Parts: sequence; structure tokens; C-alpha cells
Amino acid sequence: TLEIFAGENAFGRLQKYVLRLKEEYQHILVMKYHEEMSNKEIAERLHLPESTVATRIFRARQILRRALEKEKEKRGGI
Repeated sequence: TLEIFAGENAFGRLQKYVLRLKEEYQHILVMKYHEEMSNKEIAERLHLPESTVATRIFRARQILRRALEKEKEKRGGI
């Protein structure tokens, strides 16, 4: 999905969408992908069940994927 940002400031554009997410999703994505924490480590830090962490990561990625697909459609892609 990220190939639609080739030749552009991909990080900045993705960051724009991440910042639109609910805070609970933002924090988990930062821990998962920036801090490179495992789901178990995130769960321990946030005092949540691991299944909740996995669900929030899944949902956040779905939201981001839909936003990126919408942008791709607006730019004339399919």
C-alpha cells in the first residue's frame, strides 16, 4: 500500500494519517513500530490483555489502509 507514496515524503504523509487516529491506536502503533516492542511488552506497559493490544493494532492498520486506499483513488489510482 505504501508504494503510492513513492517519490514523496512518505513518512510525513503516513504520519498525517496516524495523527488522525484515536490516541489509544496512536500510542500502540508507536510502541509497536517505532519502539519495536512486542505485543506482550506493550500489554505489560499499558496493563492490557495481549488480545486487546493485537486487536488495536489490527484496527489501526485497517483504518490506515482504508485512508491510504482512499488517497490512492483520489490521485487516480485503482
